[in-house]
Amino acid sequence: RLVMKARECSFREAYEYVCLKLGISTTSLKYGFSHQKSDNSFIRKFNKKRETKDKIEIRDKSVLNKFWSNLFHESWIKDNISVEVMKECGIRYDIYENRIIIPHFDEHNNLIGVRCRYLDAKKVEEGKKYMPITVDNILYNYPTSLNLYGLNFNKNNIKKYKKVIIGESEKFVMQHKTYYKDSIAVAISGSFISDEQIEILKRYEVDEVIIALDKEFENEEEEKIYKEKVQHKFINPLSKYFMVSIIWDTENILDLKDAPTDKGKENYEKLYKKRILI
Repeated sequence: RLVMKARECSFREAYEYVCLKLGISTTSLKYGFSHQKSDNSFIRKFNKKRETKDKIEIRDKSVLNKFWSNLFHESWIKDNISVEVMKECGIRYDIYENRIIIPHFDEHNNLIGVRCRYLDAKKVEEGKKYMPITVDNILYNYPTSLNLYGLNFNKNNIKKYKKVIIGESEKFVMQHKTYYKDSIAVAISGSFISDEQIEILKRYEVDEVIIALDKEFENEEEEKIYKEKVQHKFINPLSKYFMVSIIWDTENILDLKDAPTDKGKENYEKLYKKRILI
């Protein structure tokens, strides 16, 4: 932090400066991932807020009163999410449509969208497993690339520890929060980290970003392809500003499509301890 303050630079740039002075190479290739050095000084000269056509609309929280607040589906309880955490995250249940209601809040705890998890097999087969809900002809969707799910719940811990763990889904955040009361987990609600989400992390002065994506491979060829995607869509944009590490299943603990938290706290901790520093 002393170097960051003295040189007015990011954590990654300070890290590279110290390594340079100590004669330590910062060019790495670890388990197929690489860190690419970058000079951001030119970009900082034009550090204007990036314009975007997408906007977040604050919604009326009273829409949540249309759903049951004291019913919690056993499938999520069996999936390592506690009732206490579901209550804290505002999870509801729609008894008529047989779906779990998942409110999305911004970092200031404003309601900005509502998604649902359909439980009927027919809906899931139709590709409607997770969907934004419609109430009284109002669609409660929003541009998820402008927000980090769970930040409103965990922002104080993120500020405290200067770390954040990024997963893909709401369930990842709730599972992590079930395991750890001082959770630092957020979810991108998508398949890549956006510029706007990176800007949010920069505002919170995060030092380390831990990537914790779902497992998307079953063999070496699929793993190679997935590594290239992760490198391009996560590691390259994040490593410009932060120290980056990644949770990667090298011991086949997870099944296909599993998040690192899906197999319980003990297995998650095994994966976390063996995370790869990029």
